[in-house]
Amino acid sequence: MNNQFSEDFKLLKKIKKDGDLKSRELLWNKYQRLVHKSFNNSREFYISMGIEREDFVQESYLQFESALTHFNLEKISTPETYYFYGYFWTYLRLIKTRLYRRFTKGGSTIYLDDLQDEKGGEFEVRDSSDFQSELEKENSRTIVRGYIGTLEPDDREVLELYISDKKISEISRIVSRPYLDVYRSIQKAKKQLETIYRETALA
Repeated sequence: MNNQFSEDFKLLKKIKKDGDLKSRELLWNKYQRLVHKSFNNSREFYISMGIEREDFVQESYLQFESALTHFNLEKISTPETYYFYGYFWTYLRLIKTRLYRRFTKGGSTIYLDDLQDEKGGEFEVRDSSDFQSELEKENSRTIVRGYIGTLEPDDREVLELYISDKKISEISRIVSRPYLDVYRSIQKAKKQLETIYRETALA
């Protein structure tokens, strides 16, 4: 019966059932062309948003991992002809969608604007020249500076580099930590800052 399964389904089965790392690598490598095609299709947009090809590939890998996490073998009705292409493509499109939403909102997230949490929440202050807006921005900066002071040295360095507009890939190289490790550190900081900011607003 296994011989009737498509190559993609066989790899996905090994990944989901056995946690097979070799199969994960093979599936990722198989869809590298799709990743680069996705970047090339909207290259001007990504470049305008400060996203270089290398950054896009790394973000694509995070989407690849997310796709694998949510993939359900039981929902595949035709495993003999199944391709991961369409499913993964949907996750790749999220990269552009999230960037575009932030761009069209006319606002900017405070320092941590490359990431969104899974619920799509943002830590946001609207661009405005009025006094109230500037006061809110300064209060937010104070919160961020205070939060940074509570971090361990390694995480503090990551966040300070991120605030200085370094890309995650650059930070990873500077601090000699894996890309995913740096990503998770920033994601954790973002969620904690959102909580602190909301509590302060309600105080």
